[in-house]
Amino acid sequence: MKAGTTYAVLGLLLERPSYGYELLVRFRRAFDVVEWGLTPQGLYASLDRLERDGLIEPADRRPRDASRRQPRTPYRVTAAGTCELERFIGEPLGADPSRVELLVRMQCVAARDAGALPRMLDGYEASCRDELGRLAGAVRAAGPDALLERLALEERRLSMQARLRWIDYARRELAREPEPEPEPAAAAAAAATGGATR
Repeated sequence: MKAGTTYAVLGLLLERPSYGYELLVRFRRAFDVVEWGLTPQGLYASLDRLERDGLIEPADRRPRDASRRQPRTPYRVTAAGTCELERFIGEPLGADPSRVELLVRMQCVAARDAGALPRMLDGYEASCRDELGRLAGAVRAAGPDALLERLALEERRLSMQARLRWIDYARRELAREPEPEPEPAAAAAAAATGGATR
């Protein structure tokens, strides 16, 4: 199991208790499964491990047959699972997270507290700016004869600038207001009359 799978599963279950297959479908929608390589068997093994570690529990508390998995057992996050997720979310995001770590953190933060997403981006931006400062010093120290080192440092600098542009983009997307959904009665009236209602 990839390290991020634990937190991805906890984040999804914190958002909404789910049974195994439903959780797999939600996981596939939220994350790149090809990159993850998560199979149904792998997910059920992860659920068993998380339950054994006390991070999740069956949502319906009925006794179950330990010799076989009950079909459609919904799981929810325990208090210990919530604490572990909060510990993970509270760790600063470094300047060079993997794509998987970034996706998992965003999913977990959104599941716990949507208002925490801007704070996470602030910390990520600070890490990227610190790294850019270190890179500027490294370029000066490299000197004119260190071509390969300068090329590698420039690749890193451009990557940091791309991350900062993405952070700006993410902030703009978070600031956008969602389209209001029509009231059910207004939508039905509009459909019946063939036009919009006021």
